[in-house]
Amino acid sequence: MTEAGFENIVVHEFKLPVGDWPADPGLRHVGRYQLVAMLEGIHGLTIALWTRFLGWEKEEVEVFLARPALSSLPKFHHPHSTVTVTALFSSKHTVYLTILALSGNELQRQQPSCCQFRHLADFLETFLIVLKRFFILFTRLIPFGAVPLQSPPRALHSHHERLIQLDQETVLKCGDSHGIQRESDAMKFVKYHTNIPVPSVLETRIGKCDGLLIMEFLPGKRLDRAWPLMSPEAKEATRIQLKMFFDELRALPQTNAGWIGSCTQGTVYDHRLNNGIPCGPFDSEYDFNNFLIEPVSKCPTLGIAERYRQCLSNNHAITFTHADLCYKNILVDQDTGHISGILDWEMAGWWPEYWEYSKALFGFRHARWWVDLVRGVLKPYETEWELDSELQNF
Repeated sequence: MTEAGFENIVVHEFKLPVGDWPADPGLRHVGRYQLVAMLEGIHGLTIALWTRFLGWEKEEVEVFLARPALSSLPKFHHPHSTVTVTALFSSKHTVYLTILALSGNELQRQQPSCCQFRHLADFLETFLIVLKRFFILFTRLIPFGAVPLQSPPRALHSHHERLIQLDQETVLKCGDSHGIQRESDAMKFVKYHTNIPVPSVLETRIGKCDGLLIMEFLPGKRLDRAWPLMSPEAKEATRIQLKMFFDELRALPQTNAGWIGSCTQGTVYDHRLNNGIPCGPFDSEYDFNNFLIEPVSKCPTLGIAERYRQCLSNNHAITFTHADLCYKNILVDQDTGHISGILDWEMAGWWPEYWEYSKALFGFRHARWWVDLVRGVLKPYETEWELDSELQNF
């Protein structure tokens, strides 16, 4: 570089941590974002190498990446990368900043300044989201709780979201941008208007396709794991408190009553509908019911769609609904039955009054204890539930 005419060449190396292991608060903050960036890029880094060179099936790689080992590093493990920043001064006093870890990509040109590196930490933190993911960092994470590379997992399970506990106080959730935004809006709405124990939203970042949500970590045990060990008194305390929370939720007033949509009057998402693709908003239950019948209209049996449509009432009240009430999303104190958290608000919004009851039994009717609990918490809508169960077949 000297032979090329550059002078006063200054090279700075920075340790870029991965995870929250640094003692310095600023570096710990940067490390958390770097962990997120790396985890979001692991799929792209891994899929070709694992399938083409190790002979794994694509589904096996998906399962491997869904394991929690990547986010649960022991405190003595300090992964990091080294970022090299070089300042080059030419006779024209032009400065080039080059991240050598990114193959010498030119990032910035500007006139030299005495404060050139004063805000470098800010520059690096801003640039974290687009830093190239380092494969060697990923390989360092593999031994901690993951299966050996020679023995790929057999059970298949696809995860569209990742939930990562960053520390004892915060949790990170990654997912598609629209889902993260809907959940963040719903959690803030419920937190503000009710006494329901919802995690506080600490930060939301939304990209073109993906987003991340950093929220408060809530203590407690998942209800299905605690229930067999709870006393009758604790179970009753859980039922009473759960009923109080959902009575409070359903009592929230709706602006311009009658429409169906998210808390911001936007689209709603429900894995029960539209193959998991967001839909709506709907101006009325009449429009929503027409949407429910659309899959039935594709059935070759003549008149079946019309018969089902006549069974759907257009006169239900529209209430604010969690829409994914299940034992996996309830945290309790096993000894007292006190509910410490209700989680997963991505599907929450304004739905017909029967939707909470129908969805609470959706996929969980095999658990008798849960069905009994739901019927002791929510007003039963047996006719609507049975009808909706039939519509699910289409």
